[in-house]
Amino acid sequence: MLKRIACVCLCAVMLFSFAGCGSTVSLKKYVVPENLAVPETGVVAENDRYSLLWDSEACVMLCDKSSGQVLWSTTPYSIFESGKSSSSASSPVLVQYYNPSDGSLESAKAYSECISSGLFSAEKTENGLKMQLFFEDAQITIPLYFTLREDSLEVSIPAAEIEESGKTKLIEVSVLPYLCSTPNTKDRDHYLFFPSGCGALAYTDEDVSSISRSYEADVYGVDSGRKLLDATHDSETVRMPVYGAKQGENALFAIIESGDGAAKITADAGNYKNEHSTVYATFQVRSYDETETARNDYSDERIYAADFDKDLTYKIGFYPLSGQDADYVGMARCYQKYLALDAAEKERQAPYRLQFFGGDMTRHFVMGVPYEALTVSTDFDATLKMIKELEKETGHGGSVSLQGFGKSGNTFGKLAGGYAFASAFGGMKGYQKVADYCKQNHIPLFSSFDLMRFGSSASGSSTVFDVAKTASQQKSISYPLSLNLRFQDEDAQKACFIKREKLDGAAQKLISFTDKTVGGIQLDSFGDILYSDYSSPRYYSKGDTAQMTKIISKIKKSGHTVSVTGANAYAAVTADVINGVSLQNSCSFVFDETVPFYQLVFGSKAMYSEPLNTVTNQQDFLLRAVEMGVSPSFSLCDQYDEKLETASNGVYKFSLYKGQKKQVVDAIESTADFYQSIENASLISHTLLEGGATVSEFSNGVTVVVNRTKKAVQYKDITVEPNSFRCFDGKEASK
Repeated sequence: MLKRIACVCLCAVMLFSFAGCGSTVSLKKYVVPENLAVPETGVVAENDRYSLLWDSEACVMLCDKSSGQVLWSTTPYSIFESGKSSSSASSPVLVQYYNPSDGSLESAKAYSECISSGLFSAEKTENGLKMQLFFEDAQITIPLYFTLREDSLEVSIPAAEIEESGKTKLIEVSVLPYLCSTPNTKDRDHYLFFPSGCGALAYTDEDVSSISRSYEADVYGVDSGRKLLDATHDSETVRMPVYGAKQGENALFAIIESGDGAAKITADAGNYKNEHSTVYATFQVRSYDETETARNDYSDERIYAADFDKDLTYKIGFYPLSGQDADYVGMARCYQKYLALDAAEKERQAPYRLQFFGGDMTRHFVMGVPYEALTVSTDFDATLKMIKELEKETGHGGSVSLQGFGKSGNTFGKLAGGYAFASAFGGMKGYQKVADYCKQNHIPLFSSFDLMRFGSSASGSSTVFDVAKTASQQKSISYPLSLNLRFQDEDAQKACFIKREKLDGAAQKLISFTDKTVGGIQLDSFGDILYSDYSSPRYYSKGDTAQMTKIISKIKKSGHTVSVTGANAYAAVTADVINGVSLQNSCSFVFDETVPFYQLVFGSKAMYSEPLNTVTNQQDFLLRAVEMGVSPSFSLCDQYDEKLETASNGVYKFSLYKGQKKQVVDAIESTADFYQSIENASLISHTLLEGGATVSEFSNGVTVVVNRTKKAVQYKDITVEPNSFRCFDGKEASK
């Protein structure tokens, strides 16, 4: 065990190699120009609002023209103004590269490796500046463009202009690690913003004098197509390619506008060394695959991609905010504007959602011979019965999702469940009964289809020819991890990831199947799963997220309402309904507050939580849902068979209708009036009160005060008891 821990913790035991690399490495001559030109200190670009100032000490500053104040700078202005320098804070980029001579990963900072030695150049461009940073030891050149826009500063790195001699291979590049930073202070008017889960804030006080609070997370989660050896990733992922920093009356909000799939959000809160807290983007230029070379020694090997997408430009837009907009609510409005979302056009949101689980493929035996067959937990008749009962008992209808009613149930079998409803559930006729009732009673109905993952060849998708490739050029196949060992359980049902170039065809088949027969379509994987496909450069490092946006738009144009589950930004912006909306962040020790940033941005969508009957503290999560304007969800099934115990993460046991009915009814009855009052309204404002309570305001004037603490809270003339909420429309308050 000690040997295992040492292997995991020490980078020295990691082996690194490159897919597609031969035994010999072809090197090209690396040349640093003899005369590296640097313009004199001065303004390099300006518009009506801002000016972009260059200093020959390699610092770029964004200035407010009306006040002449330096708003933000690549080196924190207090450090730059003092004449001091820092290897981290004075570096416009940080790089990590692979050194094949000894198989190690090495890091380099632009200030110590380039700037302090004069190994950089700069030149004016039409609306800004171009820098080149020459990492001579690594023999890598990084271009860095600054472009002043009307409302923001664009910073970009065109991949085609990255130069390598072949001596080393670039793995990661971090962009402007201290532009989006704020001085350490105990003032709660200074914080870092993170898009973890629904959203998080980290204050900048130095709680511990010897260490800082570091954070790193992949945008859109870990690469789902990568072979996963350990389940060490956060339960709540980063679903939006954004981050920010608030510094009193000013804030800086960053949007990763290109290369978002390859990005990570990196941060350092309360760093005593530089006396600043910072958050920034790191781009994974070369992604990797994992393999285990010697299980007895637990030696892990990372196999990095041989190349990267040269057509990609890594781009970040930095948006200065001031006054009342200089907080996480203002950042949400900024992102909403960038995505061209209209908060006034709200999708109707039902007061609750019911997710029905059909069944799974399980192991059966005939005379001791095992075989796989469909075990039904809920058929269409039982589904209709539960919908009617809950509507009658609560007096309210909800939204309905049908999960796992295809030919292989909820198990990865044929792509999109074979584009059919299994006869064991009642087939198309059974579905039509449910659909007719829902239509007559204005109940939204969605049927789930997975277009990304499949386990067997059929419907035009082959497990031999149509599977995506990993960075090591292996098939992109995942197996569940063993419950008591770290190894993948290769005896369990595998999930193949379809080639990214085949997704559009899979969507077209779904449109053909559902035409005039199925109304709402639920896309289970398009929302929260993103994977690389090294069959084509455009899909390297989780590239081309716009592909999913276009496919969802195509399905909508065919006449369907589309819901997505756990939606990343590229899916949420287009979908009509978002299921499985996070009500918390990853609960990292770095974070101090949970905020509904996601809900503020996508408030125009109908939003439903993850099933509350599967969480430990249902009442607490119900109050979170009320605070964020997200209607509660409940997962249900009609029968429980012991064969389903390990299927779909054991969800059937926790969803049995006869055991869940009372708490589902109680939860709906206690909140339905509130949700009906905001069914066509968006969340537009959120405030953290002292003592832990929150105030949420909606676009129709409804305000709700939520108190999840153990003490009563007073807000204006309203008392909110512990673990409860009060809502009002400006006149009277109610529970």
